[in-house]
Amino acid sequence: MELTEAEDDPAAATTLSGSESSDMEGLSAEEEEAEAEGEEEAEEGAPRKRARTAELRRPPTAEELISLRQTQNLFHSNLFQLQTTEMLAEITPSEKQASSLSAWLSELRQWLAALPTRPSRPLRRQPWLQKSGLAVPLPVTLPEEPAADQLPFGFAPPTAVTESGALAAGVLERGGTVDLLLEMPPSCVQTGDIVNARYARKRALYLTFLATRLRSCELVSSCEFTLLGSDPLRPALLLRPSARGARKHSVRLLPVPPAGVFPPERLAPTASAVQSKWLTGEAVPPQREAPTPRYNSAVLADAAAVELADWCRRRVDEAPAARTALRMLAVWLRQRGLDRGAGAVDLGVLTLFVLWLFQERRLSKLMSGYQVMRNVWVQLTKTDWAAEGITFVANPTGHQPALQIFKESFEVVLVAPSGFLNAAWSVSGATYSRLRDEAARAVAYLDDPDVDSFQALFMTPLPFLESMDHVFHISTAPLTADLTPSRDYPCGGLQAVLPRVLDTLRRGLTDRVLLLDTARVPDPVWTPAEPPPADPDSLTLGVRLSPERLTSIVDKGPDSESREASAQFRRFWGALAGTRRFQDGSIQEAVVWRAETLLEHRMVCRQIVAHLLQLHFRVPPSALRYPADGPEALLSQTRQLPSFPYGAGEEAELALSAAFGRLSAVLRRLEGIPLAVAAVLATAPALRHAAPFPPLPEMWHALSGRTVREGANQLLERQTELPLPYAPVCDVVVQLEISGKWPEEPEAIRRVRSALHLQIREELGGLGLIASARRDCVLVIYDGYLFRLCVAYPREAAILRLRKQPEAAAELDRRTGQLPKLTSALGALQRQYPAYSASVRLALRWLSAQMMSDLVPDIAAELLMAQVYIGSAPLPVPQQPSAALLRWLRLLAHTDWRQQPLLVGLNGELTAEQQAPLLARFRTERDRLPALVVFTPYDETGTAWTHERPTAVVLQHVQKLASSAHELLTAQLNAPPASADPLSDWRAIFRPPLEAFDIRIRLRRKQIPRRHQAVDPAGKQSRADPYSKLPYEAVPAAEFDPVQRLVAELRAAAAGWALVCHDRCGGDVIGVVVRPDALRPRPLAAFRCEGDMPAGRGGAEVAPNVAGFVDLARTLGGELVEHVELEADRLTAMA
Repeated sequence: MELTEAEDDPAAATTLSGSESSDMEGLSAEEEEAEAEGEEEAEEGAPRKRARTAELRRPPTAEELISLRQTQNLFHSNLFQLQTTEMLAEITPSEKQASSLSAWLSELRQWLAALPTRPSRPLRRQPWLQKSGLAVPLPVTLPEEPAADQLPFGFAPPTAVTESGALAAGVLERGGTVDLLLEMPPSCVQTGDIVNARYARKRALYLTFLATRLRSCELVSSCEFTLLGSDPLRPALLLRPSARGARKHSVRLLPVPPAGVFPPERLAPTASAVQSKWLTGEAVPPQREAPTPRYNSAVLADAAAVELADWCRRRVDEAPAARTALRMLAVWLRQRGLDRGAGAVDLGVLTLFVLWLFQERRLSKLMSGYQVMRNVWVQLTKTDWAAEGITFVANPTGHQPALQIFKESFEVVLVAPSGFLNAAWSVSGATYSRLRDEAARAVAYLDDPDVDSFQALFMTPLPFLESMDHVFHISTAPLTADLTPSRDYPCGGLQAVLPRVLDTLRRGLTDRVLLLDTARVPDPVWTPAEPPPADPDSLTLGVRLSPERLTSIVDKGPDSESREASAQFRRFWGALAGTRRFQDGSIQEAVVWRAETLLEHRMVCRQIVAHLLQLHFRVPPSALRYPADGPEALLSQTRQLPSFPYGAGEEAELALSAAFGRLSAVLRRLEGIPLAVAAVLATAPALRHAAPFPPLPEMWHALSGRTVREGANQLLERQTELPLPYAPVCDVVVQLEISGKWPEEPEAIRRVRSALHLQIREELGGLGLIASARRDCVLVIYDGYLFRLCVAYPREAAILRLRKQPEAAAELDRRTGQLPKLTSALGALQRQYPAYSASVRLALRWLSAQMMSDLVPDIAAELLMAQVYIGSAPLPVPQQPSAALLRWLRLLAHTDWRQQPLLVGLNGELTAEQQAPLLARFRTERDRLPALVVFTPYDETGTAWTHERPTAVVLQHVQKLASSAHELLTAQLNAPPASADPLSDWRAIFRPPLEAFDIRIRLRRKQIPRRHQAVDPAGKQSRADPYSKLPYEAVPAAEFDPVQRLVAELRAAAAGWALVCHDRCGGDVIGVVVRPDALRPRPLAAFRCEGDMPAGRGGAEVAPNVAGFVDLARTLGGELVEHVELEADRLTAMA
């Protein structure tokens, strides 16, 4: 203790050393040296050891106890708190960065104060403007001001420079934008400038003069114009500091009028500040002028900006936790794109809402930053700024407008403390609806322990294209063709007509959609020498569908006896409206939309949008692009049944599921077999909604003398007629009741199973069904579908393990144990999410089209799509297959499968607690696990379906293909109307890159049994014979496909030196990729020389026989092979 105190007190240390030196007199030199060394060790080691021990034993401080209690009470684990703390440390500027920025701002203030003054001249006669060559940042559509020759303007330095926005609130992020309010002197702005956009003209001139000077200022590296909230009457200067410590930030210069020059009562929502004579040329008495609430709020927002920024700064300083919460909320807003573009909810609006919650005592200053943030989300869902509005002034006095006036004038209302300004005047109702929806999701993520809430809330961006189910594009030219400038929008353009477009579509789509919003477009930026950018050529909107109502095809209106309401309904819907009698006897006005298949039902919204845009805005069909169902065209096939609605194949799946249900009932009623049927389990892809092309109920004829021969040298007889039609099979596992009479030997079990198959075939034949028994199955035709029944013995896998046959046991367990469970779980997923079927079949069709379906297990792709629906956070569950496919491609392409497994919690059975040991084992055993690890509730090893495929190289290649497809699909869905190929060709993302193959074997399309399923089908549509009970019905050759047989033979021949790829859904090319070092000569080995040829002299080395492989392909394929293409140069370089 004395040593510790001496170290802390230099004087004590000096006294101590002096007393010790006197005591050491009389000692020998060696003793003195040894004692000195001991003292040094004591002085250095002991205090440090004691300090560490004391630190460990020190009782916790009050702050640590509070933090520990908050972690226990507020978080599912302390990980979320650690993550948010680290995030705040990353986004908060360091002291050095803050001081550098502060120093630069001080220099900028001095530079602004030293600017020269210019004499007042009329607006149209500004000599410096002509000399500068700059363009005033106002749109050309703004009407001319007749009094411009009398309105004076002369530049003078700002009287004050005030910090605003994030910097004023103390929540500026690293690289964030700094807002500076430049208070123009009274000589620049007069009270009369309120009317007819005069203030906007002077403000734009003020910015233009600043731009002329800033171009030569050494403090900035760039100077550009931008817009606030994409409002053409509110330009700003965007600067980039040149100082090293501040160059990552951007600075916006925002001129504002001097205090008191604009009376707030003259800018109330009921006041008119735009004269009809200036706008349209027609004089109207002042008392009849219509109010201009939006125009007034834009001017008032500038007039009250300084006072509001000071007020917010003081209030935020009183609640430090609010500053922490605002930092996190800013990140949350930015990841959702809600803080940029027209109609956005910026951080200033959210700051006022937080301060309002403090005023209303819904937040406490004793709360932590996390508690404030969470309660903000909760209150966003409970309060309604649109229907009820919120205000800081409970009882307006004097000229302050009542809350009801604000509600009648704006879509969203948040009245500022002054009582005159609606701080949310620029927020659109659509954006506010998205804000509330995202807030509700945020609270749900925090409450769900199975969701990585930090990743979902702060780390994952939400692209507009993936957060909406339908995204469509409208050409702006028809919308604005006959549009005249309005009072609230003097510049006209898209912003003037957009509110009416949104209101019309929202009214027409009714409850089919949960959200309707425009795509968030960043504020435009342009150089001062350029004119302001014009409106975009197209408008992008998106809808989020309601799963309960998206397929509704009837819009009911008022009762036919209500004449006024009926007339209004007919005016809105036009010629499509009519009077109809419904089943309940009511007679109402209604509109009925055309839809036969489920695909057409999902696209009813497109019919509504197209009709309303053409009726109310004269938008022709060519000016609308609604691509939501584009990729689903790949799920149609050219072979159809007459009078059978196929659509995207979902009707065929429903018919198959119904037939399987009836067959299950038949099997359960069989009485002639020794053991009763206990369960009939589906394992076929089509029965779990995962067959890209579900089978059709068609007629299977006798083979008429055709034979099928299998062998290593010949796949089928040479014949000139068309190949056998492909007969898809639906696999079914039949479980019998438990019995102790089953044998204990594997071979005996197989023989008993064969006998049971024979008895089942006899029983089915007795019921009039066409069935054929095999050793391992029974093939039966039921209602036009071909089913393959296999009897399963539950203990067979265990017996195989006892007989030292682990591989056979594992395969049997996958086929008869895990696969039925997966099929049932994925079938339940389809019942929960109707779009899942088309989504997973699109993904499998893409994988097959890329010729990778045999190298990547279908089950892995299906579980990946299941994860898109189950683990969709932070995105909502997709209701449209194209949106699900886009997310599936992104998940596949951008996930590091080396570091992260796929955890699919089917039926909610894989909770966070259950995932923890799986993840721990994944990290410890990663080197021994396959390239892709998939955990499910039925496979905790993660290797059941991917233990052999895909390899690391194949997985990496598939990820590259998925990344390219994701980019192309995004471009296609975002393409404006009248886009040219390839953006209008949906088959482009499914076409494989054939140039990547070293050998390409071209097949004759007429000889391909599944040619009707090809990406680019050739020929006309063919018709299948609908099923009917006829005498010549026969069991076809199940799943016989000569192309797949040829591919299997070629794979066996090229094993070890090449990969053979093919699109099994009608592909007409077999691609061969040679391994990079496979053609180099290697020493001869007797056990691996098949398919090789001598290389070099002496025959001691061999290499793969590529020419022999090509000849083998021609020989085995026969007339199936058209020709073979080789990349000779590439193959030569490999040798």
